Amino acid sequence: MKKQIIRKAVVYVVLTLVAGYTIFPIIWMGLTSFKTEREIYRIPITFFPHEPTLENYKRIFTEMEYFPRYLFNSAFVTTISTIITVLVGALAGYALARFDFKLKNSFMVLFLLLLAIPYGVYLIPLYIMEFKLNLLNTYLGLIIPYTAVNLPWATFVLRATFRTIPRDIEDSAKIDGCGYWKTFWRVMLPIARQGAVTAAIFTFVNIWSELLFVMSLTETNDMRTLPYGILLLRDEAQAFAYSTLAPAIVISILPTLVMFILLQNYFIRGAVEGSLKG
Repeated sequence: MKKQIIRKAVVYVVLTLVAGYTIFPIIWMGLTSFKTEREIYRIPITFFPHEPTLENYKRIFTEMEYFPRYLFNSAFVTTISTIITVLVGALAGYALARFDFKLKNSFMVLFLLLLAIPYGVYLIPLYIMEFKLNLLNTYLGLIIPYTAVNLPWATFVLRATFRTIPRDIEDSAKIDGCGYWKTFWRVMLPIARQGAVTAAIFTFVNIWSELLFVMSLTETNDMRTLPYGILLLRDEAQAFAYSTLAPAIVISILPTLVMFILLQNYFIRGAVEGSLKG
């Protein structure tokens, strides 16, 4: 009993240290965003702001011309790309989980290979293709590659989720007169919502924080997203201007943090199901 108690205590201490090491920079940046510029550079350093202010947030929205546009572009492109990725991934995952057809195993091998290849490898041929199709510097020019890059992983997760659903449920729906399409939308997809949420969270985070495609496939500030805006803020200041960078970073972290907090139960269950049944 003593050994078990000591072992659990050690595990809890290690997990607490790891969690603290991960969360501390986020808390520090959040508190810094409410400090005045004078307090940020004060010595000795203060942890909590003595004179909390929203001036830093006000400044990035009023004095920085394109920041609201960067935020809108990130929200729009990420949301549309995530919805398309999850819907197409659900259709592909359902087909791979429930139907037998030629080249089925070849498709699975292809998806695994695509997951193993860094997406930066696609950049040059993707740029040439979009240049010829006049898709550079457009929303569609970002949505298509984001969807294509994240689709294999979403398909893999949703295929694993559909495989956990008993076939009796699907057979009952067919007996009640549902065709394949109605069975998928009204029966199978609602049951597979945990896997869909897992795929949506991963896809959303990947696209929201992506920078390489934005720098390569866009040409004007009207089409660029929040990660590029944060990089531009740092470069324009030629230093780490924390009074500007801190609120921008907090705003960039907030959507993914809120999404994970609200959907963490679905995310954990979906990830566990995918790892066990994949």
